[in-house]
Amino acid sequence: MTRWSADTPRTPDLSTVASPDHRSIDHGDLSKEDRLGRGGNADVFRVSLAGSETPAALKEPRLQQTITEETFRAFNQEAKRWSKIDDHEHVVGVVDWGSRPVPWIALEYMDGGSLRARFDEAETSLDLAEALWIGICLCRAVRYAHRHGIAHLDLKPSNVLFRETAAGTWDVPKVTDWGLATFLTEHSGSIDGLSPAYAAPEQFDTDEYGDPSDFTDIYQLGCVLFECLTGEPPFAGSGSQLMYAHLNDEAPAPTDVDPSVPEELDRTIRCALSKHQHDRQETVVELRRDLEAAFDRVVDKVDTRDGEGGDSESETVPLEAASAQTDVAATPDDPSAADRHTGTVDFFNETGGYGYITTDTVDEEVFFHMEDVGGSDLEEEQKVEFGVEEAEKGPRATNVTRLNTDESAATDTTGTADGALVDGTITGTVDFFNETGGYGFITTDAVDEEVFFHMDDVGGPDLEEGQRIGFTVEEADKGPRATNVTRLNTDDSEIETAGAAASDGALVDGTVTGTVDFFNETGGYGFITTDAVDEEVFFHMDDVGGPDLEEGQKVEFTVEEADKGPRTTNATRLNTDESAATDTAGTADGTLVDGTVTGTVDSFNDIEGDGLIVTDAVDEDVYFQMEDVGGPDLEEGQRIEFTVEESKNGPRAKNIRRL
Repeated sequence: MTRWSADTPRTPDLSTVASPDHRSIDHGDLSKEDRLGRGGNADVFRVSLAGSETPAALKEPRLQQTITEETFRAFNQEAKRWSKIDDHEHVVGVVDWGSRPVPWIALEYMDGGSLRARFDEAETSLDLAEALWIGICLCRAVRYAHRHGIAHLDLKPSNVLFRETAAGTWDVPKVTDWGLATFLTEHSGSIDGLSPAYAAPEQFDTDEYGDPSDFTDIYQLGCVLFECLTGEPPFAGSGSQLMYAHLNDEAPAPTDVDPSVPEELDRTIRCALSKHQHDRQETVVELRRDLEAAFDRVVDKVDTRDGEGGDSESETVPLEAASAQTDVAATPDDPSAADRHTGTVDFFNETGGYGYITTDTVDEEVFFHMEDVGGSDLEEEQKVEFGVEEAEKGPRATNVTRLNTDESAATDTTGTADGALVDGTITGTVDFFNETGGYGFITTDAVDEEVFFHMDDVGGPDLEEGQRIGFTVEEADKGPRATNVTRLNTDDSEIETAGAAASDGALVDGTVTGTVDFFNETGGYGFITTDAVDEEVFFHMDDVGGPDLEEGQKVEFTVEEADKGPRTTNATRLNTDESAATDTAGTADGTLVDGTVTGTVDSFNDIEGDGLIVTDAVDEDVYFQMEDVGGPDLEEGQRIEFTVEESKNGPRAKNIRRL
């Protein structure tokens, strides 16, 4: 195929702009330089990274806002979700993320600006070949996200950034800002933060058009592609006018705006811009294939015009002619073999249960549905053998059989000859988990097959990626589903947890020990990581009492189920040896009590005659006034002994005596 050959005009070497590897960094290692952009509830800065000559980008919540528990959860969720797919060549890379001192995400620095800026700076539309190539790249990124169960839902020119490449080649586009992205099993009718010029009808009216889904990304890609081809979006006007147009007006054809656009793209773009989701392309792969076909024709015309060879039309071998070629799937000596082909799964949509296979002989993509395969879902890169029949929308694979890498039939102790999972205990590893939806996928050891699971079938705290487990499988509406899931140690023995957790790792009523992992002083809340099952539990200082808990503090507590998950109750501070933290100055939970307390003057205001004392026992600041001391002013660093009484503004030192 022409589009990815070395002879394709201006195609860059993608390996030169690979995303950075994930690495562990601290927020303090990042030095802010220029503000790159702002939108929604976040700012993005160019930053330098200690010990590195390569700049990065830093996304933080806007500091003028109050950083709430929801902000912390949203950033953490976005970072985890984004990092699942950032190994794709057209997705902006995630370096690291954290929660201190504010939630933050460190990202690949994109030095080529945005597609929005290129539209604004250009007097005309993009070069046709480059516009199509950008569209193909975006489709590949979105398709990869869909393969991982993620829909972006906010595709627009400002969320397409570029990495600069060598002179004479196109810059590489990558999709950024997955803050509104959602998993395909979730539903969101919110339009907060959306750009109305690129929003789909279902994002304005879910009652009429359904919940946003992967089809929403196809519509938004249609809007972006329309602007790539014509220099303007399909609809214009104010926010309310745009909403009305997306809901009611027929989308124009690109040739209505720019007659030089190839006419065959009218059908492609208008299909993507259909009002109802199921009138659009079945998958983003179908949209990509239309763009690739147009790209091939455009490039071949350029080659012919420039005298560089090539045909006026892209030459591909029809699949029907594959049996005339001599290969392992069709030989003259075995007529029946002519009806069979070998290939590799190129794309699979888990939600819809369908995908595409690229044949070995003619580099042609063939549609398949799992009802033609049987067993568990096919994975991308799986070798298969199959027959072909002509369907309404083109060739369709039939009688699909899994193959090993040596092209022998795949068979295994936990599966049938075609690789289907069967009843019985299976071991595997959690490959992916969606915290919000409470579901994920387990990769089995025997047949390298992904099996869906939901926490309803597991119990206890969320499973983490990399967790070893044993389970059985039952057939569900959308394919195999894990049941009777048991956590395993690395040697595959069943986990025996103690104290705070049942044998399946579930947090139970009773005393739990753990360590404060994160604390937000402004909001007065944080998270404790339990010792037994490495599970994060939310806490609020209303449930603790006494001075703020510090990160690293050992605690003992009980757990109750709250609306958003487990919540800490009855928290008690512990010493490092897990004995209750107690002192002459405080109770077992660290609160200051009546009695003699020792401490050190931490600050003193000469003019007002007041200050703060840090107590020895619980590292708590206590207010004092010189009228309660007598004698000359106390100096910072002075050791003192005192009692404490509760005042309307908090604890206050009384009966102060210098030591």
